[in-house]
Amino acid sequence: MRRRSTPSGQPAKSRRRKAAQLRRNARKAKQAPGRSASSAETKITQLTRERDEALEQQRAAAEVLKIIGASRTELQPVLEVVVRSAARYCKADDVTLFELDGQALRIAGHWGAVPQEIGAGFPCTRGSVAGRTVIDRKPVHVIDLQAAAEEFPEGYAFARRLGHRTTAGVPLLREGVAIGTLQIRRTEVNPFTDKQIALLGTFAAQAVIAIGTRGCLMNCASAPMTPATL
Repeated sequence: MRRRSTPSGQPAKSRRRKAAQLRRNARKAKQAPGRSASSAETKITQLTRERDEALEQQRAAAEVLKIIGASRTELQPVLEVVVRSAARYCKADDVTLFELDGQALRIAGHWGAVPQEIGAGFPCTRGSVAGRTVIDRKPVHVIDLQAAAEEFPEGYAFARRLGHRTTAGVPLLREGVAIGTLQIRRTEVNPFTDKQIALLGTFAAQAVIAIGTRGCLMNCASAPMTPATL
């Protein structure tokens, strides 16, 4: 069978393939600007959201520092702002701040639905998220505490009784020494992001400043007065 050819000698089938390819290329060329514009809009939206979040976080940090300056002799108002801000900006259902008291952790600040009593304490052991955070002096993040009975027996028991699931904590560090921990919880299995845990560390650092300010003022108030040297 003889193949049909164009006047230039190209087979008709080859000519059709080239025409189809040209049509496909033309469609891609038309679609590309649309996809590019959509990608740019998505990137702008993401950057805008990140900027707004950063500004909010700066305002929260400034608010805590303002409270620290205004409440130099009163620690509780500062800790209340710290836990409330941590809950808001880390998107947590519950926040507790623990201070280390000898070999025990005592609740110094709380916000949220999980029942907590200020001043209540429990042993500082590796079996709880708070205890391990203090002992290891580094953040601890447990995706589902109610499924971690073997690794966190005490924490598991608390979670089963109080109803929380995802839990994260960061230590309160003063000159490298752990003096407590700031812990956030969610009532469902929903991991915290690295950014949220890093932000929690910022609030923990502010709590350390507040606790240190109180301690300094208490020491100054109790120091005996001595005559000035002439």
